Amino acid sequence: MILPIIAVPMAVFHKLCLLSLVGLGLAAKLRNTTIVTSLRGGSQNSTAATGRSSTTPCQCEANNPAWVPSGRTVPKCVFIDLGAADGNSFQQFLANAYGPVANCPSGQWEALLVEANPQFTPALQAVAAQHVGTVHTFSSTAAYMCQATTTFSIDPDAAHNHWGSSMKTSHGSTSVTVPTINVNKLVAENVIPGDWVILKVDIEGAEYDVVPCLAQFQKANLLDIMFLEEHGYLATNSAYSPQQYAAAKTALKTAGVNIPDYHSGTLMQLNAAAPAPTPAATPAVGAPSGPEYDKKGYKKDWRTEWEHGDFPGWKKTYPKAALPYEDRQSDGKIGN
Repeated sequence: MILPIIAVPMAVFHKLCLLSLVGLGLAAKLRNTTIVTSLRGGSQNSTAATGRSSTTPCQCEANNPAWVPSGRTVPKCVFIDLGAADGNSFQQFLANAYGPVANCPSGQWEALLVEANPQFTPALQAVAAQHVGTVHTFSSTAAYMCQATTTFSIDPDAAHNHWGSSMKTSHGSTSVTVPTINVNKLVAENVIPGDWVILKVDIEGAEYDVVPCLAQFQKANLLDIMFLEEHGYLATNSAYSPQQYAAAKTALKTAGVNIPDYHSGTLMQLNAAAPAPTPAATPAVGAPSGPEYDKKGYKKDWRTEWEHGDFPGWKKTYPKAALPYEDRQSDGKIGN
């Protein structure tokens, strides 16, 4: 589906630029002062920093000068999938469920797929083989706030794709030992400032450690949007308190990271309910090969529309002739 272009007056554009600069400055200040201090926790088997008792395989490593930044110069979309399963969310990415792939900077994209469950390794290897050079898989590896090893419990529910598998709880069945990968390092070494970065987080409770550590990352504003699936029943197993977790999300939003309400089932249900596309008729000789749209306009509006969630509403796309007959206020009355 091709979205309409929304014109932004120059005065409004200038105001948005100013607000963005102010927000980034505030984010830098917050990262260097109280919020970062309040988020320093995550110590092994410790309650000193957080007042909570939690067993973690390692403590947050938010920054490290030894991390090697990417030497890439051409910007692109970077889809980072934490909890990639068999690659199903990556397929949704290709199907534009996380934003129109055609509008990626330079028309290019790259995907980093992280999954701890070794049962999904063959499927992920097959995905990488189909997209050589653009899909990089980290199989049998748990996304976390530091690099170590951890016990990962496999959810025996095969009917639901083992979706409850976690390093934060035990299902009383099969458990495996897997390495962990530092999410901050993953971003630092694979993303450049011009990229459009989509971070999907579905890691069954480990988000309550990863997000507070990510908020202490000096380059957190490299992220544009984070689709964060939260598993509240596992929040008590975190090294951080609920207050610290909430402060971390606030800090990330202040740094410019969009965090919309998200549940992976939402995308699955929408795509399951969508009708199959009608095959296009063969165009006549000399006819346009496809729809025509303003590529430069879409590229210009990409960050504004998708970063801040400013999706065109139905009022802007619905036929104007039908508007008088619609309830546009959900109150039983016709109105604007």
